[in-house]
Parts: sequence; C-alpha cells; structure tokens
Amino acid sequence: VYGTVAIIVKADDFGVYLAKDARLGAARALGRGIVLAMPGLLKVLAFVGMLAMLWVGGGIFLHGLEEYGLGALPHAIHA
Repeated sequence: VYGTVAIIVKADDFGVYLAKDARLGAARALGRGIVLAMPGLLKVLAFVGMLAMLWVGGGIFLHGLEEYGLGALPHAIHA
C-alpha cells in the first residue's frame, strides 16, 4: 500500500522531469500527459476514499446502534 501511495505522490514530479528533461519527443509528451492527468486522478481517488470512509463509518455507526438496543434501523438496511 505504501509503495502505491509513493508512486501516486511522485508521479507528478516524474511527469515534470520527463516534460523538461526528456530528449525524446514521446517521453516529453508522456511527461506532459502525466502532469495533466494527475489532478483528475487525485479527484477520483478523493471521491472513492470518501465513499469508502462513509461505508466503513456507517457500518460502525449501525453496529453501535445495535449495542444500544436500536437494532431496527440496521436490520431494515440489511434487509
């Protein structure tokens, strides 16, 4: 997991490096493409992360309701 995060964080820097220093036109184009794609990728990752946190947090909340004897809502959602 940490390696994947490191690649995502450093992808922008790598794209800038390719766009500035690459001798081949294809590598420069790839670098520009990486730099242009990163904001969209990060927005998608932020949205997916938000959904995952809501899913996990909602599950914790619903299980907590059952502990307080308020199991009707969790059971209705499960059904």
